[in-house]
Amino acid sequence: MVEDGKAKIIPNNKKRPHNFYKGKMNKRPKFDKESQQANCWECGKLGHLKRDCTIWKRKMAKNDGKQGQGESSQGQPKKGNCTQIAHNSVLNFVEMVFEIFCVQTDDSWWIDSGASRHVCKDRCLFKTFKEDDNGEVLYMGNDSMAKVLGVGQVELLLSSGKSLVLRDVLYAPELRRNLVSGVILNRLGFKLVFESDKFILSKGGVFVGLGYLCNNMFKLSVINYVKDSVYVVNHDS
Repeated sequence: MVEDGKAKIIPNNKKRPHNFYKGKMNKRPKFDKESQQANCWECGKLGHLKRDCTIWKRKMAKNDGKQGQGESSQGQPKKGNCTQIAHNSVLNFVEMVFEIFCVQTDDSWWIDSGASRHVCKDRCLFKTFKEDDNGEVLYMGNDSMAKVLGVGQVELLLSSGKSLVLRDVLYAPELRRNLVSGVILNRLGFKLVFESDKFILSKGGVFVGLGYLCNNMFKLSVINYVKDSVYVVNHDS
């Protein structure tokens, strides 16, 4: 059983010899090996992640510049990476912009490196569920929005035989794909490696699961979701 947990950080105390680097630069930039091998999900180029992409940064800067122009309508969240939305909920954001209102239904789970939350479109996949129709929304990358109707826990049985527990998963039925937030997994100590059209997930040096590139997205290899029973909690309870 692999659950969300805190990552243990081991400091690197190795010291480099004096005058290790010479030249005009006092320090040499550090490169992440995974970043060098990964394809950017924004521009498609090899050698950097989306968060380091100059095209992505320009888009974010443009969106930030629009913040504060005009008055937001009642119940509508303001734009911007650090903005809060209705009911003091932190802004939720996903990258797969073409999924909303898509006709085709997909029961697979996809890794989204730009998503700030895990998102599930199917209520029956939740092991625990709490209804929450308080006006919270999920921002898409094309500025469209999807309503969030609840939150809960989802457990996935991976092809490796291990199960992955996703907590605080948003229920957004308007989406047509289930999304696993790469940001959250990374924050919780999981290691995500994208290489040779494959995705490897591990934690603490232990292999957890894998996925494959499919239609320019990485699909997590899941045998089935685990749902012994669903415990539903009404928001009025």
